[in-house]
Amino acid sequence: MGDLRKIFDELNKNCSYLILRNWNDVLEDKVYANTEEDIDILCESKQSFIDLTGATSIHTNSHRDNYTVNYKGTKYRFDIRWIGDGYYPKVWEKKMIANRQLNENDVYVLSQADYCHSLTYHALLQKPSLSDEYKKIIGKLYHIIDHNNHEYDENTIQKKLKEFLDYHSYKFSIPQDPAVFINWNRINIMGIRKDNDYRLLARRTFYKISLKLKLTK
Repeated sequence: MGDLRKIFDELNKNCSYLILRNWNDVLEDKVYANTEEDIDILCESKQSFIDLTGATSIHTNSHRDNYTVNYKGTKYRFDIRWIGDGYYPKVWEKKMIANRQLNENDVYVLSQADYCHSLTYHALLQKPSLSDEYKKIIGKLYHIIDHNNHEYDENTIQKKLKEFLDYHSYKFSIPQDPAVFINWNRINIMGIRKDNDYRLLARRTFYKISLKLKLTK
């Protein structure tokens, strides 16, 4: 875990960041060194992260947020989310950074409540369907923050997310990264309020171009 430890030590000193999920093995070089596995990061400023780590984009599309950090010849992949990118509502992203916690491995992670709700948001609204794995993890998280042993099925999980978003007046935001899936059907069924965002036009353009490229192959 040497090289990743050094990267995160530098981030701890010079960057307002947090790891969004899967942080238990985040320092394991055997998992992330020169592999397709990526580390999901939320930071205050994407440019600060890039300047600090020398991260380079994997794509030519400037709206994509997939980067590679090359450290002493070893490559690590990062998905860099940043305040204002629409991956989560901007106000919530700011609060996530403000509420971040340094865990036992000395890396910054989400508070328990933010982790629970942000994972629910990700699993329900940025995935085509709620997987059994996510349902199990989210259920355990709600048991902890709600201090109960109730069963959290898909309908209950949807209700909990809607209540959370409404309570904080968070609206669904369109990610700048056009590759992030949006489950419009679930958003509409749940009655989640949406931001009117210019990124919707960019997203539609991206998919039209992608479709044309697929059809010409």
